[in-house]
Amino acid sequence: MRCDRSLAVAGLLAVLALAAAGSAEAAACCNFTLPASLPYPTDKFEPSIDNMTMNLHFFKHANAFVTNLNTALATCPELFGRSLYTLNTQVGNTRACSPLEATITSRLIGLVIRAGRCPIIPPKCWLQVRNAAGGFWNHGLFFLHNLAPFGSQKYERDASPALKQAIWQVWGSEAKFREAFSAAAAGVFGSGWTWLSYDPRTKKLKIQTTPNQDNPLQALPGTQQGFPILGLDKYYNVRASYIAAFYDVINWKGVSAAFAKAKAGTFSSLDVLKPAANWQASG
Repeated sequence: MRCDRSLAVAGLLAVLALAAAGSAEAAACCNFTLPASLPYPTDKFEPSIDNMTMNLHFFKHANAFVTNLNTALATCPELFGRSLYTLNTQVGNTRACSPLEATITSRLIGLVIRAGRCPIIPPKCWLQVRNAAGGFWNHGLFFLHNLAPFGSQKYERDASPALKQAIWQVWGSEAKFREAFSAAAAGVFGSGWTWLSYDPRTKKLKIQTTPNQDNPLQALPGTQQGFPILGLDKYYNVRASYIAAFYDVINWKGVSAAFAKAKAGTFSSLDVLKPAANWQASG
């Protein structure tokens, strides 16, 4: 009898130990955090973007994506250790699987996948990772690499010669680029993003749009994969004046640095959770 009790106690302790280890692993996996501050005063973007919008979209909305991403990683701890960049690129990537598994998975995530292929991200957290990892990466690029206080940077002075050459090669001038980018942004229905991306296949820049929090890294059906170096968040049916005013708050130095990494094949090293190099140098 005592032996049975001892075995029962030992078994219970073993179960508790495993549960504790699992909890520790889940806690360790959920280590994404929102940067505590921005590298510039948020009230210096008016009239392009008001101070309330700057704070609301970074410290509240972006933080919600962090919370949701950590929740998803707790659900799928096998994703622990993957960078934010990797999570985004794996949203649209697939692995070999049985036709039956592919059919079931497609129904679970609401995405048509060709026979014999399943997403790398587990179905139980796929949609949450898609939205949360996308939203977190998008806002990191936007706030920490794409924005600069109103009027502080000029395209002619601050964009790198390589970036200006690439824009000229596709659109012929900055004015024509603005026209094309603005038209694309105005055409986004509801919530979504407009991107200036580098296409490693054509070695040229292109303008893309994605719905909600998707981005070109994710390579989802209907989206050509690319390296997004500049993004504009259309978080509601904004007026044309908002899109036009965006060009007065672009961090052309940060965009140029992102372009250099994309062109060199080192875009994965771009850490959107840290301020662009020009902010680090000035800080």
